[in-house]
Amino acid sequence: MATVIVSGRIEETVKQKAAQYIEALGLTAADVIKNVWNTIALTGEVPLSPEQNTMQVKQAKLLDEFESFTDSLPQCSQEFVNMSEEDMRKLLVDRYV
Repeated sequence: MATVIVSGRIEETVKQKAAQYIEALGLTAADVIKNVWNTIALTGEVPLSPEQNTMQVKQAKLLDEFESFTDSLPQCSQEFVNMSEEDMRKLLVDRYV
């Protein structure tokens, strides 16, 4: 099986702290990287940092609020459904200008 090298950058303090846990388990950084990539390939789930998780939660909340807002809007009149953009402009100009 062909292999490739995957690399990335992390802060030195993060590397030092994580290395203690990794070594305590008898693993190497390469083992952890392989495990993470294999897990992503198997599950389709990417582990996120706490900051990324917080951002995802905020985005999901905003999407929920937007969907609630759009659901609360009155239904569009059937006269608009099949109307061309030009016809809609004309109707609005005739009604409101």
